[in-house]
Amino acid sequence: MRVLTHGDCDGVCSAAVVKMVYPDAEVYFTNPSRLLRDLKKMETADGLIICDIALNEGEWSLVFEEVKRLSSGFEALYVDHHPLPMDFPKRFELGIRFYHREEVSASELVYMVFRERLDDSRREWAAMVATYGAVSDYTDDTPPASEVLKMIDRRVLYLESGLLTEALIFRRDSGFRRTVVEKLAGGVKPSQIPELPGYAMEALKLEYEVYEYVRRYTRRVGDIAVVTGLPYKGFLGKAAVYSAHVSDARVGCAVALKDNRADLSLRTRDPRIDLNRVVRSLAKALGGRGGGHTNACGVELPVGKVEDFLHMLNSSLPRAPETL
Repeated sequence: MRVLTHGDCDGVCSAAVVKMVYPDAEVYFTNPSRLLRDLKKMETADGLIICDIALNEGEWSLVFEEVKRLSSGFEALYVDHHPLPMDFPKRFELGIRFYHREEVSASELVYMVFRERLDDSRREWAAMVATYGAVSDYTDDTPPASEVLKMIDRRVLYLESGLLTEALIFRRDSGFRRTVVEKLAGGVKPSQIPELPGYAMEALKLEYEVYEYVRRYTRRVGDIAVVTGLPYKGFLGKAAVYSAHVSDARVGCAVALKDNRADLSLRTRDPRIDLNRVVRSLAKALGGRGGGHTNACGVELPVGKVEDFLHMLNSSLPRAPETL
């Protein structure tokens, strides 16, 4: 069994729940931009589960073709909670079990798929692990997370999830992530995983520095707050949130440049803005790709198209409500 999952807290927790059912499963970490390429590199598999990886506009059919190629002797499983591409059909027949719900975390979805295959003790722990992922993805008001929060002091659960989330930002290598998956699958709490709390504290120190950087260097493009050149990797999403806050903008955007590519993370505080819908179409028109949730998205663009994207996005935002 091979498991392809995202490397953040929700993706790691998803893989940990899978490992409770398939202890010998091999876990690999990928993301929406790399998924198709990673699937093409695989020659054989005796089982395949993909968790917490958004399907890119214009690529989803190619992804499923690769999944179909690899799963000729079994039924593959795809579990995700990101909004689907605009051209995704309501029905398709590719011999793939596809579980999709937007209002819950991927780890919660994985738990729902496999909970009946776990005994009582492991089922309770799997629900706890899924809730760590839900808290990290801000979906802890949905089952099973909301039920778990009734069984344990939520401050303790938030602390465990926070430690896990921060540590995975600081240690981004696959080896550490696999260790965490193994430990969680084995019933070890995040605070009890060797070195993890220390990594979380190191990440917290860096995060405070990132916040100060954002506060100093955020600029405005209309209703969008933009910050570029963060001093540390792994904080794009949080920097997008901070930039919107420090400049009182409706949308925050953090940009990382590498060679000829730009990675953007966007967050909005305005519930009337559907970032996923707007971002997908704009990124595609500019030779890039992007998507995510209604209030949180990622975009990959050619470096020379970043400013065009920002101005086009600003023009596409609904008018801000008038204030007295």
